[in-house]
Amino acid sequence: FSVDDSAAPLTAPRVGLYRSWVPSIDEGWTRWILEEFDFTYVRLENDAVRGGNLRDEYDVIILPAQLTLDQLVEGRAPGEIPEAYVGGIGDEGVDNLRQFVRDGGTLITLDSAGEVVLEHFDVPVTDALDGLSTDQFYCPGCIVRLSVDTDNSIGFGLDDEVAAKFSNSPGYLVDAESSSDVRILARYPSEGPLLMSGLIIGEEALRDKAAVVQIGYGNGSIIMLGFRVQHRGQTHGTYKLLFNSIYSGASGNNGQA
Repeated sequence: FSVDDSAAPLTAPRVGLYRSWVPSIDEGWTRWILEEFDFTYVRLENDAVRGGNLRDEYDVIILPAQLTLDQLVEGRAPGEIPEAYVGGIGDEGVDNLRQFVRDGGTLITLDSAGEVVLEHFDVPVTDALDGLSTDQFYCPGCIVRLSVDTDNSIGFGLDDEVAAKFSNSPGYLVDAESSSDVRILARYPSEGPLLMSGLIIGEEALRDKAAVVQIGYGNGSIIMLGFRVQHRGQTHGTYKLLFNSIYSGASGNNGQA
C-alpha cells in the first residue's frame, strides 16, 4: 500500500476541561484519562469562562459530570469558603459557552453535565427520565447495552453494540419535528436484553432513548455523552466516544462521517 503524504495532518485540539471549586471526582478522572492518553488540555476555571472570548483559546470545552446545574452556575456560596473560590460560571458564563459554540467551538458534556444544555441552549432535546420517581425508574449504577452509529466519526472504532456504565444518567428524547440539526449517535435498545449487570427498575423508560446526541448549534457543535464514558478510569470500551468527540471538534467536521 502507499501513504498519501499530501494529506494534511490532524491538528492537535485545544482542549479546555472545566474545573469547578465544587469538588467533582469526575473532573479528576477525566484529567487522568486525558493525561494517560497524551491529550494536552487546560483546566478552565470560573474566571476564564466568565471572561468570554473562549473560541480564541479553545476548540473543545469539556464539562465533567457530578455537578448539578446550580453548582455549575452558582458555585460555592459566600461565607463557606475563601472569597477567591466563591461562585460559579454565572449567567455570563452560560452566555459565553453558548457563544463559544456559535463561533465554531465544540462543547462536550459528560453524563449529568448536559443539564446546562437542556435548560439554557434552547435545543429540541429533553431528558425523558427527569421527574420520574424511583418506583418508576431506578438505576443507581449498572451496565447496559448500547447501540452505536459506527458510520459516524464519533462512533469510529467501536462495535455496533457496547457495554455502557449507567449511573442515574439521563435518557435523551429528541423532538422528531425539530431534529434536523440533531444526530442520535448511540441509543439504548428498543427490544431485546438491556441490562447486562446490576439493578434496574422500570427499564422500559430507558428503552430507545438516546445516550449520545450531537447538536449543530450556530457554526459549532454540542456533543452530549449521556452516560459515564470514562467512569473511574475503568470503562475502556467507551473511551473512544470521548476521544472521537474531541478530535471531531478539532477537525471541524462536526461529527459527520
